[in-house]
Amino acid sequence: MKKNVRQTLCDALEDLLEQQFKALKGSLPATDEGREVPRGQLERADRQDVVDLMCCYYGEEGAPGVCIRVLEKINARDVAVKLREALWRHLA
Repeated sequence: MKKNVRQTLCDALEDLLEQQFKALKGSLPATDEGREVPRGQLERADRQDVVDLMCCYYGEEGAPGVCIRVLEKINARDVAVKLREALWRHLA
């Protein structure tokens, strides 16, 4: 069974250490995608909440790319590669 975008993103965020997850939340408002997720909404968000916010602000089509770029920015390149591969495998 194919995973949907939200589940694939959530799985990727589960691979982050807590410090990396905090860095990801801190970097999301600073993306150049035009719409920024408000810091107040990210402050207490868990992994599923962050996925929901990314999909809300960037759309299910844009959220994976934003997530991959932010993961690379915070030096979680291994998780970015794994996410890219999962998206290719499960959603292509």
